[in-house]
Amino acid sequence: MQRPPVTDPERHALNNLVAALATAETFYCSGTALYADVYKPTLMYTTDTGAEALSITKASDKDLDDLHSGCIASHFGQGQDRVLDPSYRLARELLVDNFGLNFNPIGDDIGILAAISAFCKIGVGGHFKVHKDTPKSDNHIGTLLISLPASFEGGQLLLQHGDKKASIDWSRKRQQSREETLSLPWAFFYSDVEHEILPVTSGHRLTLAYDIYSSKSVKYYEGATNKTMEVGDVQFYKEFEAFLKNPQLLPNGGILAFGLAYEYPLACGLPAPHIENAELSSELEESQSDGSADRMACSDAVLYRTLTESNLQVQVKAVYRETVYNYDETTIERLDEFSCFGAGSCHRFVLLTADDFSGIDGRHCVRYEEKKLELLQSEVEAKIEWDVLWVKRPEKFRVASTFASYGNEPSIDHCYVSVALLIDLPPVVDGHRQGY
Repeated sequence: MQRPPVTDPERHALNNLVAALATAETFYCSGTALYADVYKPTLMYTTDTGAEALSITKASDKDLDDLHSGCIASHFGQGQDRVLDPSYRLARELLVDNFGLNFNPIGDDIGILAAISAFCKIGVGGHFKVHKDTPKSDNHIGTLLISLPASFEGGQLLLQHGDKKASIDWSRKRQQSREETLSLPWAFFYSDVEHEILPVTSGHRLTLAYDIYSSKSVKYYEGATNKTMEVGDVQFYKEFEAFLKNPQLLPNGGILAFGLAYEYPLACGLPAPHIENAELSSELEESQSDGSADRMACSDAVLYRTLTESNLQVQVKAVYRETVYNYDETTIERLDEFSCFGAGSCHRFVLLTADDFSGIDGRHCVRYEEKKLELLQSEVEAKIEWDVLWVKRPEKFRVASTFASYGNEPSIDHCYVSVALLIDLPPVVDGHRQGY
């Protein structure tokens, strides 16, 4: 069934919804932590020749050169492969079993699950090109980086999520004096945020990396309670409520699709051509029972809470895309701006949805010259839903394979998936939308 064309007032209202949701987006946060009670903060590490101790605040150039020698060259993940390529990543690191601190930088009982993953040292010329962190588990939220005191210049951390960008500069021209309270700059970002480290031009850039996880008591997003924010105070909620109550907008109702801003980690295997063990849909939908959105990040959680608070049943769907050139002319002629991705005749992608999040292995298509579209249709039953109106497209796509191209580690057990939330909008009867 083909839905009716979108009118100009409806187009304006839908664009307002997307703009309002964007105001809830914060894909990273940063700050500085003070440690007044830490006595002689020290990094302890082991090398092939024995154990060493490094004063975090008073390290000499020789101490840092010794540390450099004690670290190993940093690899990175390219698909499922572990790669050593200094042109892409030039850094050194201590593995988690080979170092420790005489204090806990993130404190105790802070309300998050954090696992230290590495100590990273980048010297002059060191860098790490654009990548996203490899998902470690289904409940992997993101990454926390903490900068240790050392003189360096350059090495800015660049973050990008969709069309939003940020730059974090921890460079400093001096080391911290003994008398000062220890202060450590930090940054947190969601795991699917693309980031890079620009070349260090002088000195030594030292950082600690932590993987951050959600649990039943630790959420991506704290839902509306009397002790936190009220959903009604969110701009998107107000805009969406006005949309529902306007009888001139989509008077016949229909199915609205909201693509999520973030991709989410998922346990998966990789037999060709099908990726198995995908249970994200049921896991996300289980959260409806208690009104939480513990698997969703930031603006996605605001969207989910708004839809459920509006007493709308939410369906969770996998989203795939394929170029329009793999379709016949009749299909292409049916597409409009609310059923395809991108604008203009040269850069359009068809949106397909499926209940199956498993996707296909894109490498299988290359190896055996099989079309992604045919495999998506046959393996996961992905299809165009012509009656769906795409209010917001997903900001990121795993076209076929859900494995990240470049990560800080090889993608083996977990991968990212693209998600949409679908709702059935009631029609307008006697001047009022049913239920509102």
